[in-house]
Amino acid sequence: MFSENIIQELKQVNISSDPEKTKQRTAGIWKSASKADQECILALAGIKRTTVQRAYKTGSISAKLVVPIAQTLDVDPYYLTGQSDERGSCSDEQLKDLLKNLQYDKLLAQQEKEEKKQLRNARKQAAAEEEARQPASAAAAESTENNPQNISDIMMPEAITPEQQACMDNLTEEKLIILLKSVLIRAEGGGKHAELANQIKLLLIS
Repeated sequence: MFSENIIQELKQVNISSDPEKTKQRTAGIWKSASKADQECILALAGIKRTTVQRAYKTGSISAKLVVPIAQTLDVDPYYLTGQSDERGSCSDEQLKDLLKNLQYDKLLAQQEKEEKKQLRNARKQAAAEEEARQPASAAAAESTENNPQNISDIMMPEAITPEQQACMDNLTEEKLIILLKSVLIRAEGGGKHAELANQIKLLLIS
């Protein structure tokens, strides 16, 4: 995916090879897109809606508009320029090929640097998360050894009433998160809530 830093460096020069096809296709794709996707495209390119409207009224479209539309709405960039009659889908390779043909070599080199940086950051984050999980797993194992009673046995009551079962069946993910946050807040005061919070944490990592 190309960042806004790269996209906004692209020139607003017409790259359409078939204005009539560009008009029809850009209009159809843009008007069927969600408002959120439209706003994303405008933000990536740093342009106003009038620029898009001008593209599907005149059939003149620039790389600055083709790239964000293609990658946001998953459409072949060459379909927008009229060089392909298949809507297809978008890939980084297609976008790089388009910009290479348009002689954006410096921007492509900059894009490659950004991708390498993102990859390094992702690897560092994954390594940090793995390192953080290991002590937690060791602590959980030690706790289980010292307390042979099963965690789920501690937390679950001997019997669940129909009312409790109905309540659990209706719990949404959002409500569960709210309940968990409530337990963790109460745990700060110590006592049974702190013990319950520890049991929940052990259950989640076990």
